[in-house]
Amino acid sequence: MKRYGLGSFLFGFEAPVDRSSYLRWGLGLMVGKFAIDSLALRVFADRTLTPVEYLAPSALLRGTIESTPAVQLLLLAWTLPFIWIGLSMSIRRAIDSGKPASLGICFLLPGLNYVLMLALALAPSRPATPRPLSRSKRSALLGVAYGSVLSVCMAAFSATVLQDYGSSLFFTTPVVLGFVSAWFFNRGEPQSASATFAVASFALLLTSSMLLLFAIEGILCLLMALPLALPLACVGAMFGRFVALTPMPGGSTAAVLIPALGLPLGASFESKTHGRAPLREVVTSIEIAAPPEQVWPHVLDFPELPPPHQLVLLAGIAYPVRAHLEGRGVGAIRRCEFSTGAFVEPITRFEPPHRLSFDVVEQPLPLHEVSPYRDLHPPHLDGYFRSRRGEFRLVALVGGRTRLEGSTSYELDLEPLPYWSVWSDFLLHTIHERVLGHVRALAERTR
Repeated sequence: MKRYGLGSFLFGFEAPVDRSSYLRWGLGLMVGKFAIDSLALRVFADRTLTPVEYLAPSALLRGTIESTPAVQLLLLAWTLPFIWIGLSMSIRRAIDSGKPASLGICFLLPGLNYVLMLALALAPSRPATPRPLSRSKRSALLGVAYGSVLSVCMAAFSATVLQDYGSSLFFTTPVVLGFVSAWFFNRGEPQSASATFAVASFALLLTSSMLLLFAIEGILCLLMALPLALPLACVGAMFGRFVALTPMPGGSTAAVLIPALGLPLGASFESKTHGRAPLREVVTSIEIAAPPEQVWPHVLDFPELPPPHQLVLLAGIAYPVRAHLEGRGVGAIRRCEFSTGAFVEPITRFEPPHRLSFDVVEQPLPLHEVSPYRDLHPPHLDGYFRSRRGEFRLVALVGGRTRLEGSTSYELDLEPLPYWSVWSDFLLHTIHERVLGHVRALAERTR
């Protein structure tokens, strides 16, 4: 029987893992990591890490939120080898027990990972000696692993150190992820384009799972980024495959190292050269079967709205609940209560029954992230979407009707702006329609 070194057993892909080894090493690594994480949390955050908190992989990172970004990145880097070991051993344990190797990927899924580990620790080995992974499978796993780890590190670096969500993160990183995963997958022997795209797509899915697992991002923002990231990852995979299959003097290792090392440098440069975000205006209008004089009072104040039915609002996007005007005329304060808090809006134009304009001096969080962890607070929730002013315009129409227009002017510090502004404009239209529809119902009811 072939003997394997400790490094190959923990980090490799060939050494079989029986249930006894899986249980012993799993418990040992968990206890050891818990002890060191507890010490780190005590030193950096002056608090105690409980065993219950430890079941959430992001507990240590969330517990040190007041520490420096460098400390948070150091703790993330310390955790990644344990993720690799757990993933590698879970895949090999699944193979040893006669289960599909892909079952081991569930190690990265919050909640399901502990169910998986328990099941694998109890499952007996299958009678036949498991065959080692084929070269193509090893290459695929390496490509997925390297691409995912690189992307997660880049996301953590951008969010915690640079505090910047630029094109380097949302545009370049998916391309590099696809490039790296495809290069590793194809460097040993040529693989089909479709298989290469599948590996790149799986690397992107794994990256999303790790961002969710580490509480770096929530489900809603990951889903919004997916339509941009997936095609870019496939483009990167196409070029990565081409480079891997092209003979180069001295090999093509530099071809994959250059973009990997260039990512943080490019992101750092981009974060220093950002200009001020442009002011965008979103205008939504509806017609109401009532004259402006009858609509106007419901623009100033409106009672509590019914629960939302739109899927995006139910998924966590902040939505309006009620509004109240304190005082009358210019200088009065309008408070529009949202599901995440209140907008404070001093009136700048008060022209009944035609125009109500206001600035925004305070605003709540734009959304509540859907996540396995309570109170997830990614950095992009603070200040990356800024509502500056709003306005209601009432235009008299023939037949005693009114066209009611609602507008919001805002700034968005997410790149690429042409992509993210599509989402922000859509969400603002959805919020406008909720308010305008409520005003219409109130005005037409009192006619």
